[in-house]
Amino acid sequence: MKIRIRLKTALIVNYILVAVIPLLIIGLISLHFERRDLLRVISGKNMLLAETVAEEVDTFLQEPLNMLRQVGEVTHRERYLKGADFNVFIDSIVATYSFFESIYILDDKGRADHVGLLPGIKGRKAEYLGKDMAGEEFYKTARQKKGHWWTSTSLSRISGEPSLTLAVPVINGMVVGNLNLRALDKIIAPINRRKGIYAYIVNRDGRVIAHPDRTNVLQQLNVADLNIVKAGLAGTNGTYRYFFKGVERQGSVAVVRESGWLVVIAQNLDDTLAPVRRMEKIFLAGLLGSLLVALFNTIWSLELLLKPVSALINSTQKIAVGNYAIDNEPINIKEVGELAVHLQSMAGAVMSREEALREQNEELSMTEEELRQQVDEYLKSQDELLETNHALEALFKAAPLAIIAFDATGKVKMWNPAAERIFGWGRDEVVGNLYPLIPDGKMDEFQAYLDRALAGETLAGIELRRQKKSGLPIDISLDAAPLHNAKGEIAGVIALLADIGERKQAEKALWESDKRFTLFMDNLPARAYMKDVNGHYIYVNETLRRYFAERKIAWFGRRDDDIWPASTAALFKENDLFVLEQKRAVQVIEPVVEDDRLSYWLNSKFPIFNENGDSIITAGVTVDITERKQAEDALQAERARLFSLLQGLPAYVYLKAQDHTVRFANSYFRQNFGDPEGKKCYDIFHGNHGLCCECRTLHSLETQTTCKWEWTAGTGRTYEVYDYPFTDSDGSPLTLELGIDITERIAAEEQTKASLKEKEVLLKEIHHRVKNNLQVISSLLNLQSRHIHDQRDVDMFMDSQNRVKSMALIHENLYQTKNLARIDFAGYIRKLSANLFRSYGININAVNLNLNIADVSLGIDTAVPCGLMINELVSNSLKHGFPQGRKGSIDIELLTDYAGNHTLIVRDNGVGFPADLDFQSTESLGLQLVGTLTEQIGGSIVLDRENGTEFRINFKELKYKERV
Repeated sequence: MKIRIRLKTALIVNYILVAVIPLLIIGLISLHFERRDLLRVISGKNMLLAETVAEEVDTFLQEPLNMLRQVGEVTHRERYLKGADFNVFIDSIVATYSFFESIYILDDKGRADHVGLLPGIKGRKAEYLGKDMAGEEFYKTARQKKGHWWTSTSLSRISGEPSLTLAVPVINGMVVGNLNLRALDKIIAPINRRKGIYAYIVNRDGRVIAHPDRTNVLQQLNVADLNIVKAGLAGTNGTYRYFFKGVERQGSVAVVRESGWLVVIAQNLDDTLAPVRRMEKIFLAGLLGSLLVALFNTIWSLELLLKPVSALINSTQKIAVGNYAIDNEPINIKEVGELAVHLQSMAGAVMSREEALREQNEELSMTEEELRQQVDEYLKSQDELLETNHALEALFKAAPLAIIAFDATGKVKMWNPAAERIFGWGRDEVVGNLYPLIPDGKMDEFQAYLDRALAGETLAGIELRRQKKSGLPIDISLDAAPLHNAKGEIAGVIALLADIGERKQAEKALWESDKRFTLFMDNLPARAYMKDVNGHYIYVNETLRRYFAERKIAWFGRRDDDIWPASTAALFKENDLFVLEQKRAVQVIEPVVEDDRLSYWLNSKFPIFNENGDSIITAGVTVDITERKQAEDALQAERARLFSLLQGLPAYVYLKAQDHTVRFANSYFRQNFGDPEGKKCYDIFHGNHGLCCECRTLHSLETQTTCKWEWTAGTGRTYEVYDYPFTDSDGSPLTLELGIDITERIAAEEQTKASLKEKEVLLKEIHHRVKNNLQVISSLLNLQSRHIHDQRDVDMFMDSQNRVKSMALIHENLYQTKNLARIDFAGYIRKLSANLFRSYGININAVNLNLNIADVSLGIDTAVPCGLMINELVSNSLKHGFPQGRKGSIDIELLTDYAGNHTLIVRDNGVGFPADLDFQSTESLGLQLVGTLTEQIGGSIVLDRENGTEFRINFKELKYKERV
């Protein structure tokens, strides 16, 4: 049963499906992507913060490590500092560097020779001097690793703060320092001052060593079970969600490279998603209000529309019961009003038609007698027509030909079974219709034949091509004559049609056979001919006639003696006679002299027999193979040259079959491995009686690829071997093997590798020592600056210290990487900029650092000047660009193109560079150094004072120049 619903209900449901649901779906999808993009942006910022803090922690740990290494070198040169002086030196280091609580100098037995303590506990030195520390875990681990070792963190008994022990092995002993980690809180303090975000640091055991809540640090809170900490301890940086104290958080973790600690930047997820949730509430409230307003408007509009429609329905019901007098009230809706007018017009039309029908019924009434007379006359005519049809059908059924009768208009009046059988149309399909065999465009031709027959002419033997009902063509023969009626008048045409298709096909097949033979022979790319038993030419094809067109030879009836030189003609006759006598085909190469030029013909001759089996004709097909013969001769000569080349090669070459039998071997092979005749390759080379465990020849043949490998013979000589698969002329697979003696080359390569390894170790040691010496200079500048009271002099010392650090950082990166000649400049710039921000005590909430560094590596000749220029320009921005706590950002970009051109950009949006100051002629040492270094690397520098300060330096990497 079909369900019927009200129009009002349908329109409301349609409004909900078309407008409300799509709007709701679009809104929810937009909120989903807004939430995802917000989390992605926050994750990226937090990850960058975590990596930056990890770099700062790593830099912080490098300073005590470098200092202990310097102390170790001073210990090795103790002749310059004796006794109390050396103790004073160690005490000064502990007092100067706040991160040291104590320093111990151990001898090669693990006993403390010298001790440096904080000023408050110097009196306890006697407790530690001579103390045996060989059993301590840090001592044994550092000795075993032969390198420095960081212990796990713990609470210091001296300060009560988190601390650890750093052990650095040196010559004849070890330097041990106890480090106070309170400085880690200063590193994360700028981040913890931000709203809604906090940072903390976790050691390798998963315990908190720096946290905005000091209680967690002092209690050494264990957070190893958090999934973010588990991932970080597994060595994976990333952003994760986790629950801490029942609150869902999102954090980014970065691993400190030197110590394996974790830096975590975290936020409460509720605070992070607060903007999105506000948007969700606003969206849902707006959507609900819009729905209510739209629904009210829809119901009101439907009431306005459906009221006149109900009136029209009532009017329609009146018309259905025969009440055509309807009166509709005025309707305000245009379309419904027009419908009401048309409804009234329809009611009037229906009423008029009923009256007209009533009048027609009265006029069409007739008597029963009149109807009976008409029926009798009709039956009589049907009987006469039936008799005629019976006679014609009996006549037509007996006729073998198609008999068709037409009236004077060309319509078919009779169609016998033979016509149905020949043409495919049944009688019912054609009688009373135009002749179906008239093709498109042939109506005039048919009308002409019809007119001739209607004029009294008899048509005979007319051949036509027509189409059957199936669409197949048919060839017919037409005979036609006029058809007279009982009064002797021509009333139509009767035609006899016969199928002559088989006769036509036989005639066409004979013609096409002759034509194909002629076309085949004339288009044959070879010269063909036929001769009788007496040697007279009776046929030549077009190819032969074209070949000798210039000689204008009359071939027919002539013999070879009339055309060719005597020697050539005699050779032709001899071969022809052989074919006729032997009654079989032969193929011979016949040398022919043409115009004093010798050519070679490949002649295929065969006999043609009569009905008695006698040879009566010699037929032949000739191809000029002169070029092929010359190519074969040249190939034979080339083979001889190749054979000579293989015999003279200073390497062994041999061919072997698929069963590993040696088919050919050059003289080098025979001199070194003996005569290979009839032997297998594995017997010759290895003295085996079976296949090798890993046969490269089989692999080369199976994959049809070249195999390269090496093997060492019993004589100690090493060969580089190439296997090439190919197919012999008879189709059998073969392998060509070439073996080159590389014994001397391998020895030379091993010697070169050993030399390079030695130089690599030496170069790493040089970079390491240069970096350590630069660190010593930096530390000495730092120590000296503590005794200077003039702030300008202190700034000068800090600038010099930063320049030294920038150069030391390059040497540190070089000896820590595999490539000793080039430095990863992107990583270098990140470390350098972090050091500068820390040196000047810049709050990262006040001045943001934005880096856009291409993935490029530079040689040391270019990296050192570029590092110094970045140091000077960034230092200048930090010192002068943001006075009195002004906020802003510093951008560092390094761009490169496909041609190797580099562009270094350092910009800030601070107060800007003074308009009246020429940076190229200023007395500032830093800017003078930038200009000098730009010239040193062959670059150019441009200053842009709009929107702050931007220095743009264009340069190319310096090519290496040999030092003298």
